[in-house]
Amino acid sequence: MQWPVFTLSETEAVTETEPPHFKIAIGGSAKMIRKEAAVKATVPTMPGLVMNVKMSKNRNCGGAFRIMTETKGSTVSILVPGEEPLQLREATEQRFYHLLDWFAAVEMHAWRRIDCYFSNLKPKSIFIVTGQTLSMEYSISHKEYGSTASEVIVETSTEIPPIVDASILASYGCKRVVASTGFEEVYRKDLNNSRQYSIVLQIHTSTRIQRFQMKKPLRARVESCYK
Repeated sequence: MQWPVFTLSETEAVTETEPPHFKIAIGGSAKMIRKEAAVKATVPTMPGLVMNVKMSKNRNCGGAFRIMTETKGSTVSILVPGEEPLQLREATEQRFYHLLDWFAAVEMHAWRRIDCYFSNLKPKSIFIVTGQTLSMEYSISHKEYGSTASEVIVETSTEIPPIVDASILASYGCKRVVASTGFEEVYRKDLNNSRQYSIVLQIHTSTRIQRFQMKKPLRARVESCYK
């Protein structure tokens, strides 16, 4: 099988912009429980190095919070990006559709290769990356019910109740979030280089059901547009 090829330089195919900065992303059902009203905590930066984060005792609009799931069998995932500007790299509008055309041409072949080489995995979907958000720092945590909670230091424009649903944190005017403890992956800015980490992906997904007549594959849907 001859794989389709598009010869492009990166500058022709990719745009770079600064997206709106989000302070924290939480996936799953979770509660935030206040640890204390005024905070002086140590935050991991690099192995063997810590930094102090201090908030005024007079500031009631923030504090240290534990984030945990309270439903048996559930999980919660937490992403805290660095405070510096983020960078969004994505395919230009024209190249985005070229990329989908290429994916349409190889979609069925890719599924055959997966079934051949990774028959024991049987993934429900595969995807192609069309964009990514980059940060020089990030902290990630994934917790199951009963696990030790992750802790964050939060600064908001309005007072947060002692216990609050994590999904509505943004409604309190979240200004700043710093990962404190309980995060499995912590990467801080390296003073010796400007390395960036991919923290959010934009994708186009192909599900396994597309291999059958129940749903047309992307290639058939694209070709039908030109008939």
